[in-house]
Order: sequence, then C-alpha cells, then structure tokens
Amino acid sequence: MLTLFMGIHIYLFVTMLYKLWVSYKALTVKAANPPEYTGPLPKYTVIVPLYKEAGIAPRLIERLKKLDYPKSKLQVLLAIEPDDQETLEAFDGIVLPKNFQIVPVTLGKHRTKPHACNCALQYATGELVTIYDAEDAPEPDQLRKAVNLFAASGGKVVCLQAKLNFYNHSENLLTRFFALEYGAWFQYYIKGITLSGFSTPLGGTSNHFKIDALKSLGGWEASSVTEDVELGMKIADAGYDVKHLDSTTWEESPVELSQWIKQRTRWQMGYLLTWASYAFRKPKNWKSFGTLHLFVLANPLNSLLFLPLMYVFLAYMTGFLTFSWSPFWSILGWFLVVAGNVSVLLLHLLGGLKMGFKFWPLVFLLPFYWVLHAVASYRAIYRIIIGKSKVWEKTPHGVSKTEEEHV
Repeated sequence: MLTLFMGIHIYLFVTMLYKLWVSYKALTVKAANPPEYTGPLPKYTVIVPLYKEAGIAPRLIERLKKLDYPKSKLQVLLAIEPDDQETLEAFDGIVLPKNFQIVPVTLGKHRTKPHACNCALQYATGELVTIYDAEDAPEPDQLRKAVNLFAASGGKVVCLQAKLNFYNHSENLLTRFFALEYGAWFQYYIKGITLSGFSTPLGGTSNHFKIDALKSLGGWEASSVTEDVELGMKIADAGYDVKHLDSTTWEESPVELSQWIKQRTRWQMGYLLTWASYAFRKPKNWKSFGTLHLFVLANPLNSLLFLPLMYVFLAYMTGFLTFSWSPFWSILGWFLVVAGNVSVLLLHLLGGLKMGFKFWPLVFLLPFYWVLHAVASYRAIYRIIIGKSKVWEKTPHGVSKTEEEHV
C-alpha cells in the first residue's frame, strides 16, 4: 500500500515539475516578436466547422469580417453538414461577403469536428490555414501576426498556436474558475511547452498551419474527440515544430454545469485515448515522449486520482486509516502533497493576475473545482467502457448573456 501510494505521488510530483519547468520557460524566455513581413501576403484560408449553430450565425459573420486581411487573399470556408437545415437556413438570410463560402460536410462514418475540417480542407486554396469555432472572436490582426511569425521562423515550424480566453469569464462562478484555468493553461503551460521544444497539445481553435505540411500529415484524425492534441503529437513525430503566437482569440465559456461536464468529459476521454494510441509505440523523439507521459496522461490521471487520494489523506489525518511507515516517508508524503498543490495554485494565481482578472482570490477555492474535473474524468472512463469514445458531445454556443468581445 505504501509503495503504491508513494509511487502515485512521486509520478504526480514529476508531472508537476514538468509543468513548473515549462512555466518557468514561459516566464523567463521572451517569445518571438518578429518584424512585419513586407513581401506579398500569402493567401489565407479560414475554416469554421459548424453544426447546430443557427443562433450564433450573424455574430460569427460579423466577427470574421473584422479580420484585418485583404479580401482578395482571404478565403473563409463555413463547413456545414447537409442535414443541418436549421444552420443552413440561418445563413440563407445572411448576405455573405464574396470571399465566404459554404462547403458541404460529407455524411460518413464520423460526425465530428475533425471530419468537418478535413472535408473543408479539400476546398482550401490558401498557403496558410487556421481553424475558428463558431463562437470565436479572434483579434483582428491575428492572421497578419501569424504571417509575420511564419516568415521569421525556420522551415520546420509548420504550426502556430494562439492564446485562448473567454469573453464571458465573469458571468458566473463556473466561468470564473474556467477562466483561471485557461489563464494558467495558455499563459504558461502551452506557451512554455512550445518554448521548451516539447510536442505541443494544440488548442481546438486558432492554430495556424502551413497547408502543405498539414496535408502531408493527413489532416486531422476524424475519429478523435480531441483532434488538436492528437495532431500536436503527429506534428512532433514528423520532426516539425510549433510556435506560440502572441495573439488572443476570445471564446464563450460553458455557463451551465451540464455543458461543462460534457465538454470536459470529451477532453479527458480524448487525452486518455491519445495517450493509449501513442504510449506503446517506439517514441520517435524526446519531444513526443515527454509531453505524452508527463502532460497528456497526467491531466486525466490527476483528475482520476484526486478524489481517491483526497479521501485516503483525510482518512489518514482523522485516524480512520493508519500506515506503518517511517518518519522519512511521512515527511516525503507531506512534501509531495503540499508542494504539488501549492505549485498548481501559484500558477493559476499568476495566470489570473496576468490576465487582469479581478476575481483572482477564487484561486484558493480551486480544489472544489477539481472535484468537477474528477467527475468528468470518471464519466470519460465510463463512456470509453460502454463504447461511446468516438461520440462527440457538442458544446452549445451562443447561450451566454455576455456580449462583450474582449476584456
């Protein structure tokens, strides 16, 4: 029992050291700030996969029209499934700019976002391509910033990951917790991973690609419910690199607990399945190996172990459970528990302060939020067991009462 207990804590502590290391890189290494590209702008394709998004269609078009890029060089593809009549009818009532195009998603084995993206990719004519979700509000100059960074980067850089944040971060307690989590995730973890040279678990939106490289990789895995993470691993295995793009895309956070649980279930399920599909292969490089075992696996595993370890710890503290271990193991156990949790809270605190959130004191209540992570993770395991690992539980958009586009 002692060996198992300490082994789990040591693994989790090592994963925390990994997060601290990449966060240190994010804090101390200045991200690339390339000069403005002065050559002819490349043609850019924006893909927006849509399903049951009738309510947000008008706002989506207005947000995309704000992108500061020449219309003659910008192609916007709206990928809609042919049986999604509600969304199709919503766009019938909108006069689309000439560079916007509705493209059909073939009805096949998979009804997922990556399948829709692959279908749209066949119509793409740009040299560069990015993905936005239906509720996204990217900063207007994001495409130009991506062009600048691609032009200043080496040929191995085939993808850029922008930062994500929520424009409805202050709507309720759940959105505040989620925003604090995103603050740590994109200000430190993802940024630091790219700066450290590890393979990058991409976000589901605002990743920009060289289209030839993306096609050579086979595009997105159509069956994956976290196609972004899987594609990040594939990029690293192929010997390519990802860079951090200093630009923000504003999203809509789930405002209801049921929405949040379903979304997080999908994420945790995807992380576990991505880890399982890569873990038993011969690692092609250290970039993939480090991220796979210390980040991709660690995220759902942390959540799965949170409640059991908490109950064991409380039982030990209250005397209902006793261990026959030496003072050394007792001190080490305490150190791992305290150091691990304090480190996580500190990174979320720094992320919240950096984002300018006035609700940063909520950081100290995050352990209650982690209980929700555990619920979603156990639900993910259940869905894998009952064979629903490839069923996409879609997050509804356009339900927030917050209309602001940015902080």
